[in-house]
Amino acid sequence: MRKWLIVSWMSSVFLLGPHCLAAPLFESTLGVNHHFTQDVVRDAKDIADTAAAGFRLIRYDMTWEQVERSKGIYDFSVYDRLLEQMSSQSIRPMFILNYGNPLYGESLSARTPESREAFAKFAAAAAARYRGRNIIWEIWNEPNIDRFWSPNPNPYEYLSLVIEAATAIRSEDPQAYIVGGAVSGVDISFLAICIRHGMLNYVDAVSVHPYRRERPETVLPDYEKLSALIRKYQPAGKNVALVSGEWGYTTMQGRSEEEQARYFPRMMLLNAYAGIDFSIWYDFRDDGTDKRNGEHNFGLYRFDGREKPVLAAVRELSRNLTGKHFMRRLSSRSDDFLLEFVDSKGKACLAAWTVRKDHLAAVSGRAEVYLTQTPQFLGCQ
Repeated sequence: MRKWLIVSWMSSVFLLGPHCLAAPLFESTLGVNHHFTQDVVRDAKDIADTAAAGFRLIRYDMTWEQVERSKGIYDFSVYDRLLEQMSSQSIRPMFILNYGNPLYGESLSARTPESREAFAKFAAAAAARYRGRNIIWEIWNEPNIDRFWSPNPNPYEYLSLVIEAATAIRSEDPQAYIVGGAVSGVDISFLAICIRHGMLNYVDAVSVHPYRRERPETVLPDYEKLSALIRKYQPAGKNVALVSGEWGYTTMQGRSEEEQARYFPRMMLLNAYAGIDFSIWYDFRDDGTDKRNGEHNFGLYRFDGREKPVLAAVRELSRNLTGKHFMRRLSSRSDDFLLEFVDSKGKACLAAWTVRKDHLAAVSGRAEVYLTQTPQFLGCQ
C-alpha cells in the first residue's frame, strides 16, 4: 500500500487556541455493543479486551423481564457485577432499558398504561441503584420496527413511554444521561413525531442506528436532516446531542472482512466530523458461525474468540487518535476526507482517506497526500 507523500504539511503544524478543545476526546466517543454471558471469567476478559482495543463505552441490554421476575421485585445482581468489571477498566456503561414483561401482559412492547407505569418503576429502580455511576440510559431498542415493538410500531406509544420512564429516572437521579429514539436506521418520520411532540424536553440525546449496505459516508445527509430537526425543536438553552447508538457492517452480503476493516475507522471518523456525541460499533463478537446469517458476522471477534481483521483497524485508530480532539475538515472535494485532529498542546495531525480510486490530494496547498480507501494517519504519533 502506498504511504503518505509529504511535501510540507508537517512543517505547517501549529499551536491552536483553546477553542479547538470544544470537541470531546476522540477515545471517549468510541463504544461497542456486547452481549454478555453469565460466565464471570469470560465477561471479565471481554471487558478487558474491549478496553485494551481503545473503547471507552460498552452498550448492553438491561432487559426488564430478566430484572423483574416477580412484580415489584428487582434483581440487579448481574449488573452489579458487570458494572464493577467495567469500572475496573475505566469503561462507561450504556444500558438499554428494553422490551416488555409478560408480568404486565406484553412481551415486546409497553403500550398499555399498566405496562408503561411498571416499566417506569423498573427504570426508576435502576436509576436509584446506580445513581452517580455515570451510566447512559437508553430507553428501548428500535421501537420503530415490529421486531421490537409489537404488534406495530407507533411513535405516539413510544413517546408516552419515554415521557414516563425519563420522568421516573430523573426523580431518582436528576443528573442522569438519558437517550431516546434508538431507531433502526435514521427514521426521520418516526423521530419527527416524537420530537415535535416534546421528546427533547425529556432526553439528553437522540440515538439512531444508521445501518446501510452503502459506504459509511452516505450517512452525512441523514445526520444533517436530523440535526436540523433537533435544533428546531430543542428547548431554549438545551443542547440535545445526536448519537450513533448502534452501527456496524456484517461480513456477508458480498462484503469481505477487509472491507469491514476499512469501514470501521471511516465510520468512527465520520461520526467525529459530524459532531456525533459517541458511536457504538455493533458488535463485539459474532453471534454464531453461520456465514449466511448476517447477525452472525458483525463482530470484532469470531464466535470462538479469534480476532478478525477489523480489530487491527480499531487498535490503529485508537493508537493514533487517543488524547486528540477533532478540529476541522481540510479537504474541499466531497469524496476526499482529510480530517485534522489536535492534542492538548495544540499539535495537529491528520486522518485521511477517499471514497474514489487512489490518488494524490493537496492539503491546504502545502502538501500532497496519496489517498486510499483505507484511512491513513499523518503526524499522529
